[in-house]
Amino acid sequence: MYLFCHTLVADGSQETFCAGVLIERKTADDLASSILDGRYKQQKYRLLQSGLSRVFYLLESHCSKSSCLPQQTVDNAMWSTRTHDRLQVKHTATADETVRYLCHLDAYVRDRAQGMMDGKADIRLERTYKAYSLHSNKNGVLKVGSIFSKMLNQLRGIGSESKERILKAHATFVSFFMEIQRFKTFEEVVMYLNGTKGGSKTKVKVDSVALLERQYKVHCLELNRT
Repeated sequence: MYLFCHTLVADGSQETFCAGVLIERKTADDLASSILDGRYKQQKYRLLQSGLSRVFYLLESHCSKSSCLPQQTVDNAMWSTRTHDRLQVKHTATADETVRYLCHLDAYVRDRAQGMMDGKADIRLERTYKAYSLHSNKNGVLKVGSIFSKMLNQLRGIGSESKERILKAHATFVSFFMEIQRFKTFEEVVMYLNGTKGGSKTKVKVDSVALLERQYKVHCLELNRT
């Protein structure tokens, strides 16, 4: 799930507000599994109760041969989500396209935030992140550091020592993202993640490496050329 936020700082204090964009990303196979075990309805309910203005599903790729449901069933579920639940649906063909779309949204939210600061855009701050989290998370408010830790857990092959080192150095993903931008090659990023200076075998799994590489190329290289 992706939630875009603005953090406003004034008089020595700060408050984080939801920017109104909430995305539930699913691969077609993941969505098929959630439909089958009932999680799909629970997830839709939480999205509908978020109180945000732009809430939608991002469906990535198509069902594989090993999918638990046929593609037609997934398509019908997305049609119902769009027409009956009034949630927006975005379909991407590949993970590359997903990353590009998320980067596009990130740039849009940033531009709107800058316009708000410059007095050129009238943006309604819909609700605080704390209020959103209390309402939607059964475990209560998740701090930014906790979310960043959960994100690192998704990278298969990164050990506990590397994860602990990264969390000590960076309180947020933004800080971590700015750090990896200083590297000239993706191989340097991998060595940084693994806490090596070169020459040692990479611990990160192939699928995590591929996803990080796509994100790195799109967000760090392509956007910086614009």
